[in-house]
Amino acid sequence: MPSKIESHVTEFRTADREAQQRVVDKDVRGLRELLEEDATNYGPNAPPASGRNAFAQSFEEAFELQGFAVGYPRPSKVVAAASGELGYTVAEEEITVTGADGGRLTVQSHYLAVWRRQPDGSWKIAENMWNFAQPFPPQT
Repeated sequence: MPSKIESHVTEFRTADREAQQRVVDKDVRGLRELLEEDATNYGPNAPPASGRNAFAQSFEEAFELQGFAVGYPRPSKVVAAASGELGYTVAEEEITVTGADGGRLTVQSHYLAVWRRQPDGSWKIAENMWNFAQPFPPQT
């Protein structure tokens, strides 16, 4: 029988995979459902996007980049507090866009998401921070 912490990790690993799939699918509405009302996204070279609507908008803008695609090459690291109220995930991403020369441009990225258990038992993203693993050439 799994321990309480193992159960929490399993539950919110599932939530993290669901969030990843919604990003892969460019599903802003679905991603929005996984955000706390006051969730904040901290992206590179941008001010924090605070609140569910601003957070979702920051992802929608990325999804609109020409040729945008994202993949998750490795499973996420998942850590849950013993209380089952809070946890975090860390993962690598591969983000691809169309470069200025028309070719495909892929860069490595990382994210850290803090999740909080809701009164109904579901997990929602409270904070998200991501960055590039190397310089990202600008879009033109």
